[in-house]
Order: sequence, then C-alpha cells, then structure tokens
Amino acid sequence: MDKCIMNMKTFEVEKDVARRLRALLPNLESLSSQPPSAGFDRGFDFYGKDSEGNDYFIEVKARRCNRIDIGQIVEQASAVQKKHPNAKAVLVCASIDPAVGALLEKAGIKTLLLADLKPKKPVAHEGKEKELNLSPTEQQAYFALIRNEKKIISTNDLASLLDIPVERARNLLVSLNKHQAVFRFGRGKFAVIPPDILYERKSYTADPYLIIDSIMSGEQYYVAYGSAAHLHGIATQLPVSAFIATLKQQRPIHLNGTEIRFITAAKPRFFGIEQQEYFGAPLQISDLERTVIDCIDRPDLVGGIDEAARVTAESLQRLDFDKLVNYAKKMKRQSLVQRLGFILEKLSKSHYTVPAHTLNQLKLLVQNAYPYPLDPKRGKKGALSPHWHIYENVDNLRWHFD
Repeated sequence: MDKCIMNMKTFEVEKDVARRLRALLPNLESLSSQPPSAGFDRGFDFYGKDSEGNDYFIEVKARRCNRIDIGQIVEQASAVQKKHPNAKAVLVCASIDPAVGALLEKAGIKTLLLADLKPKKPVAHEGKEKELNLSPTEQQAYFALIRNEKKIISTNDLASLLDIPVERARNLLVSLNKHQAVFRFGRGKFAVIPPDILYERKSYTADPYLIIDSIMSGEQYYVAYGSAAHLHGIATQLPVSAFIATLKQQRPIHLNGTEIRFITAAKPRFFGIEQQEYFGAPLQISDLERTVIDCIDRPDLVGGIDEAARVTAESLQRLDFDKLVNYAKKMKRQSLVQRLGFILEKLSKSHYTVPAHTLNQLKLLVQNAYPYPLDPKRGKKGALSPHWHIYENVDNLRWHFD
C-alpha cells in the first residue's frame, strides 16, 4: 500500500480501510489484509470472500492511476486467476482516466475511487502526468524487477530473471532506459527507478550509495570523508560528491546531478572499515573513528577545517577514544596527529568532553614535531601552539560561538 496510508498505525489502517471497502462492496462476507489460506498471492493489499464463495483481491493506490497500472494490475490478476479462476480483482485509486478504467473493466477488473474509500481526506494528483507508453513486455520486465526488489540490474541478471536470451534482455533494458524506467550508470549496468518516481514523474537523482558496491565489483573500497560523515549523521554540510577511497586510481563517475569521486589510498591505510546495509544495498564505509581521522587528515574532502572540527564535535559522545588514538598512530602522518590533538584540546576547553588521557597520549606523539598550519590551504601564520606545534591560522571553532 502507498506510503501515505502505511504511515498510519497498521491496525487503524486495516480497520478504517476494511470498513469502507465493505461499504463499497456490500456482498463481502469477510475482508482481511492477510491471505485467507496458503498458496494465495500476496501482491494485493486486501483479500475478501463474498456470499457466493468468490475470492476478491484488492489493490489500493493513494494516487492517480495511469496507463502503466494496466500492466501491473492485469499481471497480478492473471497470476491469481490461474490458481483461483473465480477470483475477482479490484483496483482502488485516487482518480483514474476513463479510458484506463474502461480497459480494466474489459479485463474483468473492477475500479473504485479512493474518494469513495476515504471521503474525509480524498487524495488528488497534482500536475499533469507524462505518458510512459511502455509496451506489455516492457511493463512485465519492469514489474518483475520491482517484485524481486532489484535496485541494480545487468543484462545477464535480467536475462536470468525473465528466462530470455541475453540479446533480448539487452534490448529491453535499452528501451526501459529510453522511457526513464531504469537509469544507465555504466556499461551494461542499470539502476531501477523507484515506482513513486516513475508513477509521479518526479525528477530523479541517482543515489550513488545504492550502486557503489555494484560499481566496484569486488574491489576494495570504502565510503569516506564527507560522505561517510554524512552517512554517520555527524556532518553539518551535505556533500556535493560521493567520496570513495580505493586502492586504484579511477576516473569520476557522473550520474544525474551527482558525482562519485575516487580517492586513492595506500594499502597500509586501508583499515577501520565496516559493512553496512544502505536501503537493502551492501556498502563498505569507514567506521566512526576512521571517519573523524580522515576528515581531519583531508579537510578539503569534508568542507574545510571548520567542518572537520564540527564533525569531530558531533562525534564525541559516540567515539571510542582508544581506537581513535590507535588509528591516528597507524596513519603515520605527523600533521594529522597534531591537528587532531589541537582540535580535541580546543573542544575540551569549549565545554565538550574529551578524556584527559587521550590528549596526553597524543601529546606524547608530537614532541619536537615540525610546525604545521591548522588549515593546510593557508600559510604559517597566527599563534603557534606550544603543545601541538600548530599555527592557528583560522578560528576553527568560530561556528561554536555564532
């Protein structure tokens, strides 16, 4: 069922919708959101049975129905009627084009309006829809991808899924790409456009994190810098690019309004990586401590030294400080340890909690160190910290007092 209905409590939804469906279909003796017995298709929202023993399969869509819905509901109804010849399919939606409704009625599918189902809060579609004009075969391929929860698809994957020749699968994907039902992001690789975007014809910006694991094809990588800070919820700026650390140099990839940038890292510095799931897609990402280290090491990839300090401040309550110090040692970059210690000490003096032993451990690592500027892009100017040998060439905590 569509999100605007599912956002309500499940019990309230079932009770309210079921009551109104009973009023619209008075012959129903039973109605439930659960299948009445084993072997029934679960692609519909509600299941009912009338006084004559006929089964009803009801689909509810909280939006305007268009021509692409014909293929979906007909496919669902056909699958059910093969097992249950007397089953009746019902489509309930906000509004429907009369020609579409007539075609569905001819196919034996009853249509009802959501305004009748929920008269107190009718849902109307705003704006003009763009005709997709998908052929029945294209609709079958697209809905097969949606049913199987495919977010990334290749030619071979589609051929296997539909049990068709590879050349036929390739042609189908090319055609779906032209109709903007899938988005090509690499040779033979496509991202499946979500149904809400496809139906409503909203603008589509490819989400790079859904396809990164597929792009890397088994190569070592991790989401890093400002992108990792964003995914960990500690960034205050939205990254304009998706930053990916890799062992091999790669060219950037440009998607619809998004860029994936690859930052080459040395093998000894490939640590502090964890596996996550991003909306069902696997994703390698730097853990919280490594993310803080990377942002201070390369402030240009997080939005500047000010943002690196903010990221550090936002992470303090969740940090494992022993792991943080250990990571700083493993990086074997003197300027990183100096900047990390300087920022942590300054935060500790601004009412943030930083363990004293952490600062002491870092101080031992920077004795007699060469002086570096806090902001690498600025010169060696400003006061020189006696403990950290850092030129404070920028007030990196100005945001804390704004």
